[in-house]
Amino acid sequence: MQQAQRRFIDENGKPLQLNAKRAGGSGRRKLSVVDWDGDGKLDVLLNGVNANLLRQVEKRDADWVMKDMGPLDTRKIEGHDTSPTTVDWNNDGVPDLLVGAEDGRFYYLKNVRAATTTVAQADAANDDKAKTPSPQPSPPSVQSQRQAGAREQDKAILKTEFIYETAPTPSCHASTIVETKDGLVAAWFGGTYEKHPDVGIWFSRLVDGKWSTPVEVANGVESPEKRHPCWNPILFQPALAAGGKKPEQPLPLMLFYKVGPSPDTWWGMLITSDDAGRTWSKPHRLPDGILGPVKNKPVQLPNGDILCGTSSEHDGWRVHFERSSDLGETWKATEPVNDGKQIGAIQPSFLVHKDGRLQAVGRTQQKRVFEVSSTDGGQTWGPLTLTSLPNPNAGTDAVTLADGRHLIVYNHTPKDRSPLNVAVSTDGKEWQAALVLESDPGEYSYPAVIQTNDGLVHITYTWKRKLVKHVVVDPKQLVTKPIIDGIWPE
Repeated sequence: MQQAQRRFIDENGKPLQLNAKRAGGSGRRKLSVVDWDGDGKLDVLLNGVNANLLRQVEKRDADWVMKDMGPLDTRKIEGHDTSPTTVDWNNDGVPDLLVGAEDGRFYYLKNVRAATTTVAQADAANDDKAKTPSPQPSPPSVQSQRQAGAREQDKAILKTEFIYETAPTPSCHASTIVETKDGLVAAWFGGTYEKHPDVGIWFSRLVDGKWSTPVEVANGVESPEKRHPCWNPILFQPALAAGGKKPEQPLPLMLFYKVGPSPDTWWGMLITSDDAGRTWSKPHRLPDGILGPVKNKPVQLPNGDILCGTSSEHDGWRVHFERSSDLGETWKATEPVNDGKQIGAIQPSFLVHKDGRLQAVGRTQQKRVFEVSSTDGGQTWGPLTLTSLPNPNAGTDAVTLADGRHLIVYNHTPKDRSPLNVAVSTDGKEWQAALVLESDPGEYSYPAVIQTNDGLVHITYTWKRKLVKHVVVDPKQLVTKPIIDGIWPE
């Protein structure tokens, strides 16, 4: 046998160090070697809170470069040790995780990669299949997952894709998307799991038809010893300068987000970019009492005011609105428009009516989407009431289209976060069924929706807390049907 050598390194070229006094202080690490992500390279699963993924990213000279992707799931089953192994438990051609834990139980985790091929391999296979007569049946590919919800009758769906195929973090949520002078950009929060201190804000640009490798652009680090999780990024590209003037040059791209231990204690943050997200300013904390937009994009009024729909959770779920007349330098906030008791509501998004009326819609604890309206540019608001649309206590987003119609993306169910639906209205009151984006079991949630200058609608959303999905819709091709008695039509 050859003399032992260090051949496994991290991305910085340092030898992997696995025995960090785990397993009762003995330092033993139990592992399983498997191609977990389907990229053709062997990865390593280590014992941890469930199982940690060391993903093989490249071969560098004679060494194997491994990236620590963290736990595969958020559930903690560790006593002081777990024993991971992999097996194709459900016979779908993909290795799944089985873990023996010290509580005497086995735990099973289905691999989120529900195909035997990578996306690139699936696309190539589909191309080859199109050229080959009488193709043989094959296992479902990732490409088929991409088309989930995009049924034959949904001609309005032009494209579906994941913004990234290899997740930079074990978990992600709360995506946002906006059009800049250089094209589309998107952001989301990602980390070990929601609320973990390592959760940061991740960002990607659409360049030449492909999404760039995600990069972390903000985090909650306060000191070497203290770090808070980040939450709910919101991208916004102002079109008007203060006073409603048209700028000579594009204004800075704004990225709002929250930092703090929990939604009832977090605070608002803002960074800006002068080059469409290639570089960013230093983080700026918003004034005390100002959160910025809490989940969904602001609107910019004709006078240049940026109006943000926001909410608080420390004294019941209550909606309020914040306004800046100088591109985020100073802020004013309204009082809450609901008491948080009769209706608990958060996370408003805006619809803009032809007569200038503003309508905000969003999430509630009462199993229905809320609405509230303003006739004076958001200075004052009427009573907050419930609509006919169901809501499983999950985020929504909405936009007014260039043709005057209103579009909302939401989970049309009083429980769970599937299906994910699109509805359209001409008056913001009576809604018509338009699309089912997802209907399989799982979580499809927290959508963001915009209309770009070419008239197309872009939607991003959380896909099973693992990926961010992007869907492109042609609103001119939407075929709608009535929603009768709250039942989505077949």
